[in-house]
Amino acid sequence: HPTPTLFDPMAVALLIDPSLCETRPLAVEVDDKGLTTAVEGKPPNATVGLKTDARRFMDFYLSRVAPQ
Repeated sequence: HPTPTLFDPMAVALLIDPSLCETRPLAVEVDDKGLTTAVEGKPPNATVGLKTDARRFMDFYLSRVAPQ
């Protein structure tokens, strides 16, 4: 992939600045193959990141792990 997938750093970044990603509470389940899917008709059990500004997140992230 041309850009890395930084799931854990994004989760930590959202604790510091929740405006970095559009989120929504959803009900999610993990199947026996390890795939996570949203399910209808159940109460939310997770806050799911839906959309982020990749450049803004990378600037935020890199300024902390590789400051100039």
